[in-house]
Amino acid sequence: MTDNEIDSAWSLSVAGFASATLIHAKILMEAEKDRATKIIAEEILVRLIAGDHPDRENWRYKSS
Repeated sequence: MTDNEIDSAWSLSVAGFASATLIHAKILMEAEKDRATKIIAEEILVRLIAGDHPDRENWRYKSS
């Protein structure tokens, strides 16, 4: 697998957890899960491609 394929698969997996959590919290209906998962996965993937991930150089993740 390429790095992009790995990032895509990981994004979809995490998005599935997010959608399931929203359904459990009664914020999202089960019928909307697939569409919501795809939208969430796309947003996660865009952030990864943009280089937005936790590391020591990313100021948002440094402890204060």
